[in-house]
Amino acid sequence: MKIDGDLLKINGQKVIGLKAYRIGSNLLWKDAERNMNGDVRASYLGEYPKIELEFIDGLTQAEITQIYNQLAQPFFDVTYYHLGTGQEITAQYYRNDYSLELLDKRRGLFKGFSVSLIPISRRS
Repeated sequence: MKIDGDLLKINGQKVIGLKAYRIGSNLLWKDAERNMNGDVRASYLGEYPKIELEFIDGLTQAEITQIYNQLAQPFFDVTYYHLGTGQEITAQYYRNDYSLELLDKRRGLFKGFSVSLIPISRRS
């Protein structure tokens, strides 16, 4: 099956310069422990799909500024194509820390970088 459309949007705006993205199937548990038989006892809270973004080398100052502005808010809506389900999903996310680094000062180009988007709520 062919995948059409934008793979990732933040607040309705396409994310540019993506080299790759990964959808993590992260399960969250509460009060997890093992009993004397080695069996796990825990309360399942749900799946929290973390999205790992990897950007290309050679982004311009304008492109970096656009990406920076998309990620500068404490929380934002992310619409993404879920690789496991084949569906487009929109949910509220925040991001982890990331660093920007110059690739070529003279030409104003930046090295690629990675950032993770972490969901606020579990996937429904």
